[in-house]
Amino acid sequence: MAWDAGAAGQGTGHVVAVCNLKGGTGKSTLSVNIACALAIRGIRVALVDNDRQASATLWGSAGKLPITCVSLPLARLEDARPWLEVLLGLRAHYQVVVVDFPAGLPPGLWPTVLMASLILVPTSPNEIKIVATRS
Repeated sequence: MAWDAGAAGQGTGHVVAVCNLKGGTGKSTLSVNIACALAIRGIRVALVDNDRQASATLWGSAGKLPITCVSLPLARLEDARPWLEVLLGLRAHYQVVVVDFPAGLPPGLWPTVLMASLILVPTSPNEIKIVATRS
């Protein structure tokens, strides 16, 4: 990654948002793998599973991953304040917080994107998407 994860050890960790409007693009797989790759390099990482499907939480529940995995689904905008307080608390404690979002536009997406150091949108390459990206 281009930014220095060690620099975030002063009370404000980096946030990595992994999101896509479409389901089945590999958001949870990418989130878990990035979080584990950073942790293996000695970076304090938390993974926030914002998806009610809880794929990342299931992987983390086996206790075999080198990361902290927090299940934190947010279904209603009215519940965003306590959700954000937990996210900010994790950001203060960890060097990197990876947030795995569900498909669509979940309520926690916009505030997370605004504080994110990195936004990842997994997608499968095909001709139509490549042409659309060029324009």
